[in-house]
Amino acid sequence: VFCLLYPMWLPLVILVTLVVVGICYKLLVVPAVAQGVEVVRADVTTQEERTKVEEERREEEKKEIPVLSEEERALKDLKKQKKKEEKKKFREKLKKAKLTKEERRKEKEEKELLRLREEAKAFEEEQQRRKLREKRIMEAKVSVEERRRLQNLELLKQADFDRRRAYEEKERAEREAIKEAQERNKPKPKPAWNVTNTNSNSNKVTLTDIFQEELQNTKGKSFEEEEQQRLLQYRRERRNHRKMLAKQEAIQQAAFNQKTQSSSTAVRERETKNTEISTRINTAVNSEKRKMAWIDTTKITYTPSGACKISGIPTDLHSSLLGEKGYNAKLFKRINVSITVPFDDTPVILQGNQEDIDVALQKIIAFLKWKYFQNIAKTQTQLRAQCRDQASSLTGPQYRVQIDEFLEKEKIHSILVDSAYSETKKHAIQFYNQNMGANRIDLHGLRSEDAIALLNTRIEQMEAISVPSFDHIEIHFPPSIGGLLRDITDYLKHYNFWFDIAPSGDCVIAKI
Repeated sequence: VFCLLYPMWLPLVILVTLVVVGICYKLLVVPAVAQGVEVVRADVTTQEERTKVEEERREEEKKEIPVLSEEERALKDLKKQKKKEEKKKFREKLKKAKLTKEERRKEKEEKELLRLREEAKAFEEEQQRRKLREKRIMEAKVSVEERRRLQNLELLKQADFDRRRAYEEKERAEREAIKEAQERNKPKPKPAWNVTNTNSNSNKVTLTDIFQEELQNTKGKSFEEEEQQRLLQYRRERRNHRKMLAKQEAIQQAAFNQKTQSSSTAVRERETKNTEISTRINTAVNSEKRKMAWIDTTKITYTPSGACKISGIPTDLHSSLLGEKGYNAKLFKRINVSITVPFDDTPVILQGNQEDIDVALQKIIAFLKWKYFQNIAKTQTQLRAQCRDQASSLTGPQYRVQIDEFLEKEKIHSILVDSAYSETKKHAIQFYNQNMGANRIDLHGLRSEDAIALLNTRIEQMEAISVPSFDHIEIHFPPSIGGLLRDITDYLKHYNFWFDIAPSGDCVIAKI
């Protein structure tokens, strides 16, 4: 800052700085270097003295060691041999103890799995019993409802019978009342001339009385006739109305019977047609499945050294057998088998124990079946898409037969795709998970929904086994499928499992 403010003093400041640095070097650095050199020299002298003392001590010990005779040497060798044998026996005991421990653990796991199977079987039986019980209850309910329906029908019939009887009694009462009224209002016989009238004060009937009596008789007769005519008209109208209703009901019933008959005929025809179509589809599917059956073309030979050679594996599957970045080769290493896969027609070589080689052979067969059915599923998917496109390209009633044929073929290919993929899934699970440990699951070769279903089943099995070593599960999956990792983490988060993702991104460790 001083130099920036006063540039003229810069040379003087540099000179003073160099003088100060030289003084500090002479006073501090030079003495320290000298002291370090002296310390190193002292260390060297002490090290030389130590080596001399050590050599003298060794010479004295050699002088003190007595010369052993042949018998003493033999005894000493025997003791050493006994110690070696004891150590060997101890190692064998440890090995046997470890083996017995492993066998006990396996036996315990087998017992636990057997118990789980028995519990699952008991659960299935209980479910079947529950279904039978529910079926009986439903049948009982149906029978109760049928009895109630019959009782209601009987009650309706009885009510209808009572109503008809009441109506008939009412009609009979009306007829009797009309008859009584007719009898009561019946005109009296005309009195003859010069007949005394008991109601009059005179002994003779006048013309006026006769006229009035005739008038009353005629009026009463016209009223009764009108009432009778009205009653007859009412009964006639009611009879005609009943006939009309009966005729309408007969027409409706005939139309309903005709419609029911036509609909039942159409249903029968449709059912017959569907049955024929399903029969054709099943026949075609069965024949195609027989054609798609896997044929084992591999040949296995053993060398005198114990190695196994497998020939007949297609060359295009050699790289797939090793897996992406040698992943499948690591699986074989886990079962103590080394695999050598060439890139030509030479055989694949397996090296290891006989039992481990047998397990590896099962895995290779499962791998070949997996790839075989995977290719079939792809082919059938393409054929299904072609049939669908051809059916959608045709329009119009004139192409109805061809459209039905294409749709039928599409259904056949769909069934074959499902069958091939089920076989693919089964063999992929066998290849990646057979003899790989109970707390390790591999989801390679599976779709997302099938992988999550398999993971759920394995976690339920592990939760049912109360073994301390089964406190976590390793979930391996192909890192190239990003959606699968997301589905796995979503599943674990949904059920509140603690988990950690490996740095490589192809494994998830979850705590059970």
